[in-house]
Amino acid sequence: TDMYFLIRAFDTDDQMTNALNAFYDSENWKEGPQSSILRSIKTSRKSVLHLDATAIAALKTSFKQG
Repeated sequence: TDMYFLIRAFDTDDQMTNALNAFYDSENWKEGPQSSILRSIKTSRKSVLHLDATAIAALKTSFKQG
């Protein structure tokens, strides 16, 4: 089974909300890949982690090495 993770970073909760609303309300998303992507998702989880700059840098490094 394939697994995919989408990780995004925002400076504030408001920035996250505004960016996600703008993306998911956009015509590019609605008229583009939305339906095919949503059909392929069996389980979706949203987790919000508040990390400091050191933890974010460690995550970035681990994915580059991975």
